[in-house]
Amino acid sequence: MNWQDFAPNDVGFDEFARERGLHPLHVEDCRSDEQQAKVEYGEGYLFVVLKLIVLKANDELSLADLDLFLGPDYLVTVHKTPVPILAKSAGAAETLPTDELLYRVLDAVVDSYLPVLDEVEDRVDLLEDLVIRQPAQEILERIADLMTTLLELRRVLANTRRVAFALKRSSTPLIRSELQPFLRDVHDHLERDLGSAASERERLKGLLDIYHSSLASKNNEATRILTVMGTVSLPAVVIATFFGMSLKYPSWMSGPGALVGVTLLIVAVTLGLLWYLRRRHYI
Repeated sequence: MNWQDFAPNDVGFDEFARERGLHPLHVEDCRSDEQQAKVEYGEGYLFVVLKLIVLKANDELSLADLDLFLGPDYLVTVHKTPVPILAKSAGAAETLPTDELLYRVLDAVVDSYLPVLDEVEDRVDLLEDLVIRQPAQEILERIADLMTTLLELRRVLANTRRVAFALKRSSTPLIRSELQPFLRDVHDHLERDLGSAASERERLKGLLDIYHSSLASKNNEATRILTVMGTVSLPAVVIATFFGMSLKYPSWMSGPGALVGVTLLIVAVTLGLLWYLRRRHYI
């Protein structure tokens, strides 16, 4: 069989590595989760690392490695967790050359990035609605989380693009020249995905501006309302204070009708002030 699938710690993988002379550092890379997408040349084989991504509910990315060894008569995939997207390519493993199998795996991995980008776009759309309707601290935190996620996603896409570029320009006999147009197509898809990620990041930056503007507008509205309330209540405070001082007032100011007169004066001055503010469009 020209395609074999291993877990990093499989005994069969160790035996295969010894038989085919795989470099110990490449074998060690298969057992590490901190690898970037890359392509390296070994003694008679190619070593390729691809990244599998899943967008979690908390807007974080879950990353996993898919390692591949391409030889003249074999393709080996190494991964810790199940990779469903390999099933379709594995079904054609008996009839396809190994380099075409490599292309199909690479194409499947790149195609799996598009739904993640679509999900990010949907979440940005949702945040856009929330920012306009009810800007809150939680929204700001989600925007920051998504910006971090997009930064990490762009790093994965950029590294994978370098892998596709290296493969399509490679002169190794392990990859036939007939596959170069297909690898170029994968490279173009990654360019498109990078453009989409950059656009979503710019949208998030715009949302930050909208968030701060909405927050400032709400604060200004609250300040304006408090200012109007203080201004409207000022005549009543001044008049009540004047008539509440410990002074000897004329008899007409201390008679039975004084309370009614003062009340009418306060109402009249307040209504006049409200009319003036309304006319000047302050309220």
